[in-house]
Amino acid sequence: MKFRFYSPLILAAAAVFIAGCSQTQQSSSTPTQQVTLPPSSSGQSASNQAVFDYSAQTQQGQTQSQQIMAVSTVSTNPSTSIVGTTSSVNPEAFGPTQVQFMSGPLHLVGYLSKPAGTGPFPTIIYNHGSEQNPNFNAPLFKYFVDNGYVVLEPIRRGDAGSEGQYIGDLTALARPVVRTRVVVDQLNAQVNDVVAGLNYAKSLPYVDTNRLALMGCSYGGIETLLTAQSSGLGVKAAVDFAGASESWAGNELLRMALFRAVDTSTVPTYFLQAQNDYNTQPSIQLSGEAAKMQKTYDMKIYPAFGETSQQGHGGFCLDGSSVWGTDVLSFLSKYLK
Repeated sequence: MKFRFYSPLILAAAAVFIAGCSQTQQSSSTPTQQVTLPPSSSGQSASNQAVFDYSAQTQQGQTQSQQIMAVSTVSTNPSTSIVGTTSSVNPEAFGPTQVQFMSGPLHLVGYLSKPAGTGPFPTIIYNHGSEQNPNFNAPLFKYFVDNGYVVLEPIRRGDAGSEGQYIGDLTALARPVVRTRVVVDQLNAQVNDVVAGLNYAKSLPYVDTNRLALMGCSYGGIETLLTAQSSGLGVKAAVDFAGASESWAGNELLRMALFRAVDTSTVPTYFLQAQNDYNTQPSIQLSGEAAKMQKTYDMKIYPAFGETSQQGHGGFCLDGSSVWGTDVLSFLSKYLK
């Protein structure tokens, strides 16, 4: 009998192939209820999942390839997408309380705060920016809670406390030629996380499911617009603080995706930024698109906030309620009826 000896590289490749097949079989056996989104920026039908192979050079000069699932569908069935738990913090207190819920196979965390009482209260799903370690934004939470709103901040995939891969790491690993596409694909995938948080909020007895709003700053403003274009979510208003301010000029695919979101959405939207933000063109151009498409919207560029562009960006969103608060509350009350 003759024995054949195979190199360790061949055996390793075979093991990876078998493991991949096994994972594919397991994942295909779990059905989910899904709703169709508009086509993605890469031209894929949003009713399907698109798998892209992004390669990047490591510091050692070796090529590293990752299979990144860019999910273009969202689940809207709470019974299949949510497992919600709360910590021991008294739900009547300002909190915030850390909660947990599912976005597909991913365990996510979020921060929840509510006014005292039984409600039901109008509710804001607040979308954080691109930072990997977001936390609850105490001044922002307190401002809206003091004005009678429940606030839930879903911590999206790959960010602190939530499962998945961080969008910044995936972007860094990607080849430069496809990085802008990676950003857009991953932002589209994270729409699932926003919707999962929204569904979790809908399951709470003190949330008024007829008065739901999306809100977000920077990347969170992008997520607000991308989510608002989905039909059937029950969202009545959207507030976009400085969405795409830092990435507008350098990412044509993102600009296209946001114009398409404005074209598709039927949700009244408020675009706002400070004059000293990195770039005010997102609010100016997207509100112009809303006007052209005869959408319901409002837009305002506020005076400079602080001394730096960063203060005019994140600082304006999180600490500027004394400047924009009355306008935002007026906009929300007008449409959350």
